[in-house]
Amino acid sequence: MFKKAILLIHGFAGGTYDLEYLEHSLEVVTNYHVFSFTLPGHASSVQIKATKEDWIKSTEKNIEWLISNGYKNIYVVGHSMGAVIACHIARKYSEVKKLVLLSPAFRYFKFKNNKLDIISSIKNSKDILSGYPRNEVISRIISSPASSVKNFINLVKEHYDDPLFINIPTLIIHGNDDLIAPFESALYVHNNLKSKINILINIKDINHYVLDDEHKEQVCNLVKNFLKNNLTNNKKIINM
Repeated sequence: MFKKAILLIHGFAGGTYDLEYLEHSLEVVTNYHVFSFTLPGHASSVQIKATKEDWIKSTEKNIEWLISNGYKNIYVVGHSMGAVIACHIARKYSEVKKLVLLSPAFRYFKFKNNKLDIISSIKNSKDILSGYPRNEVISRIISSPASSVKNFINLVKEHYDDPLFINIPTLIIHGNDDLIAPFESALYVHNNLKSKINILINIKDINHYVLDDEHKEQVCNLVKNFLKNNLTNNKKIINM
């Protein structure tokens, strides 16, 4: 019997700590081995020269390591930019059998000045700043090198069409108060997937970080139930 794995991919300016609670929760209730890794240029290893190619290659290296070690049934969970990368992985590797996208960032930011000067726009947007601890925004997004922001933008552009080629069961979770990746981003993925099992859950009072302390149990349970159960054909949007 093939070994089973869950691969977690964090988002831009983030780290494995963003998905740590989900990782531990999945380890307890599933018979899958759960793996996470840090994308180049993230967490404590800040490298200005890290590129979108580095992020993609690092993810491919991790999943290919799993495949070479006997894992033929792999579930991939991605948050924000990690959800964009997860779609690429699901499209490229047939070993990926289920997909979970948390706050997928195929479209981002509601304010009008959505150009390369994203960081300045965040600094000047009271709506976005009010939804997150100030030190988190400053240390993780605002302090990101301009080259990294440009690589994020170009990554999304290059992989924007990936959902059109995905036909495996997919769960999308979006926070209704997300001002970084608005509902239109999650809806774009939902409307373009070829998957017969394609569920979009829009949760009230959650921002871009869907695993915040108040809602993490709810979100973890949704993910666990989706990964554990064999679902029948189902395409729907659920508002919670």
